[in-house]
Amino acid sequence: MVSDGTGVADIENLAQRRLAHTLQAAHLRELPQRMRDESQADTDTLLAIGALIGNLLNRQEEARRAFGEVFAGFLKEEHHQSFRTPLAAAPDDGWPT
Repeated sequence: MVSDGTGVADIENLAQRRLAHTLQAAHLRELPQRMRDESQADTDTLLAIGALIGNLLNRQEEARRAFGEVFAGFLKEEHHQSFRTPLAAAPDDGWPT
């Protein structure tokens, strides 16, 4: 990924990763119950799905920690001007600033 110098792209990437991990883990939580109810899975399969869920939750936690670090960089004073200039040039459209 190419950084835009402000950290916005990094924050967006981390948010997308976290959402993907959350959705995948949610799907995997439902799958074993359905498979068991329909007698489609043996114990090893259900254990493997549990391991996958654990891995996804670990990756989600890593993304959560990384978000804090990236966001702290985004808040640095040198990035403030990057956002002030375009906002100052925005037309007065009645929205509060």
